[in-house]
Amino acid sequence: MSPLSTLLRTSHAAGLCSASGLRLPSSSFNFTLSYLLDDLPASKTVGFQAVTPDAFTFLVRHGSLPPSLPISAVHLAGAYPPAPGAACRQWRMDGEAAALPISSPAALSTAPASSLAQMLASRAWGARPAGPGGDAFHGGGEGWGLLPAERRGEFEALVDGYKARLAEGVPGEMLEEVVGAVALYEVRPDRVELCEAGPDMWERTEWWREDGGEGFKEPLALLPYS
Repeated sequence: MSPLSTLLRTSHAAGLCSASGLRLPSSSFNFTLSYLLDDLPASKTVGFQAVTPDAFTFLVRHGSLPPSLPISAVHLAGAYPPAPGAACRQWRMDGEAAALPISSPAALSTAPASSLAQMLASRAWGARPAGPGGDAFHGGGEGWGLLPAERRGEFEALVDGYKARLAEGVPGEMLEEVVGAVALYEVRPDRVELCEAGPDMWERTEWWREDGGEGFKEPLALLPYS
């Protein structure tokens, strides 16, 4: 069985995703994404968009990552040490993340409206003219990405406007704007590791993808620390 099938099954049982692997609204179905940015290590917390037996997908702000890049992902389910009868699992996955086209609003169906509105507002804010004094934070130069305190209210109003529009759905004329602000990535992990907190020690299991890329090889049992 694919390890991602186990991730899907246990996440569904925990109320994080649907039986088909789609993230449920308002669920905390997240992972830590690690990668290299300009040869320096970087990480961020992102939400699973969906999990299938072969891959998982996620959304980020458009332009924040290159079209393809090697990544590592860590998803923690439960607390350590686990309470009696509870489970604590840590999923570690390595592979190549590749951008996918967003061809319909359905691809955005699992994105929290608040996060999507903030991505849209950030994109729109960056395209606006410079503020008083010719500040550079709008134009991609020094200070790009900063939000001056005196203009926070203006940005929050922009976010609220996008929330209202998203509450009515994503019509066709808005899809182009969304595609310019949001990027969808898919990861077919080459390696998956599951760490489960047992009564006395960690149980670690590792899977490697088959050489042809379809399916996974037989799992390997690892030492608790190696």
